[in-house]
Amino acid sequence: MSNFEPAYEYMIRHEVINYHAPGQVWYSNHPADKGGATAWGITEATAREYGYTDSMDTMLEMDALKIYRRAFWKFGGIENQRVASKLFDAAVNMGVRRAVKMAQQAAGFDDADIDGFIGPKTETAINMYKPDYFLAEFIGRLERRYRHIVDKDPSQAVFLKGWLRRAHELPEE
Repeated sequence: MSNFEPAYEYMIRHEVINYHAPGQVWYSNHPADKGGATAWGITEATAREYGYTDSMDTMLEMDALKIYRRAFWKFGGIENQRVASKLFDAAVNMGVRRAVKMAQQAAGFDDADIDGFIGPKTETAINMYKPDYFLAEFIGRLERRYRHIVDKDPSQAVFLKGWLRRAHELPEE
């Protein structure tokens, strides 16, 4: 089964510029970001939902870790760590339900069975696939999703290059 720590290490490099390096940027409030102010990649709305009450620009990584575990880490039942890490990264970027729906689609679920909830049926379906095949299907869906966002709202084009890079980057073996 998969572990949170390597998934976090993979994901956080997408959320924090220069993670654990001099000059790291862990707080952002980009005017085009519909999520608003974020710290360690966590939106203020999510931070508040999970009990964080201090200023976003003072959030410590240990606070973010607690939120990531509770709000986004739903993939411990996935056998392949690379797949679990990729799913976790997508869940952080677009929300757990949307990421799980895309995973269910990539795993071949019928439309009527796509519900965005990860449980034994979804885990079994994902675990049945060869990881590289599943990841290729999932990445294709991520790319289409990001392009669709920009097509519907051109103000989000500023993020497209980064989103596509994130979609195509794979966790290490």
